[in-house]
Amino acid sequence: MKQWSNITIEDYQHIYGIIIDENLNDFEKEVKLVALINELNESEVDNLSIEKFNELKATIQFLHNGELEAKATNIIKANGKRYELCLYASKITYGQYVDLTSFMSADGGLIGNLHLILASICKPLRKKWFSWVSGKYGDVEHSKVAEDMLKANFADAYGASVFFWKLTNDLTKTTVHYSIKQLMREKKLTKHQVRELLKPLKVDGDGYTMQNFLKDLRELR
Repeated sequence: MKQWSNITIEDYQHIYGIIIDENLNDFEKEVKLVALINELNESEVDNLSIEKFNELKATIQFLHNGELEAKATNIIKANGKRYELCLYASKITYGQYVDLTSFMSADGGLIGNLHLILASICKPLRKKWFSWVSGKYGDVEHSKVAEDMLKANFADAYGASVFFWKLTNDLTKTTVHYSIKQLMREKKLTKHQVRELLKPLKVDGDGYTMQNFLKDLRELR
């Protein structure tokens, strides 16, 4: 039987998909969730007695009671491998930021893209003698890391995500300054060009997204 201790990101994506599916009524959702949590197929659930089904319904209550503890951890095990998560905005690279914002704004939302988002803020760990050594972002293809993340424990991933999302404002603020500095070097921007690009931030406030700002900077020739 599945509980928070052994539910993977992939499992929870299926669970969340069932919960938000507007084409299913409440009973159909219960059947699917009971089957998933108890590792049964739906035909097996259909053949349960009413008494047994009601008994198994109790096994899915933890999904709704809000008792998942969100503990931030910078080490996550996924698919038999270890990864180090970068939970601080100021420590991610520009490449990570571009990947991160892309997946954060993609269809599917936070839950649907959680494996892709986490793959954007983690680095592989390898064993060296009696310690673990951190690699670099990009040492392993993003798609392969994301595939591993599907097998990561959802509670661990959720804890890291909550912590990281609390720093989203810091991420935005940090990235403004970081990106200006980085792209002035790469694109050889003048201070006048930077000031022109910053004008929308002053005019539109929160309505002007960082993604558009970075896009404008990158497209400068």
